[in-house]
Amino acid sequence: MAKSKAKFKLNGGNPVLLCSKCSTIIKYSHHFTEDETKAASGEIKIPAQFCDKCEEKMKIYGDE
Repeated sequence: MAKSKAKFKLNGGNPVLLCSKCSTIIKYSHHFTEDETKAASGEIKIPAQFCDKCEEKMKIYGDE
């Protein structure tokens, strides 16, 4: 199975980081790290990111 990567989307013209499982907005661009900024523009890939709810569910059900 291919390793999943972080999901980004434009929200009002600004990139946002989405939960890789449920697509909830996790982080807005003004809070991005340097790597997240590069990943949002397609320069690099970073691992999947998850919201607190999905992370908790993954721990309970062992979906990691």
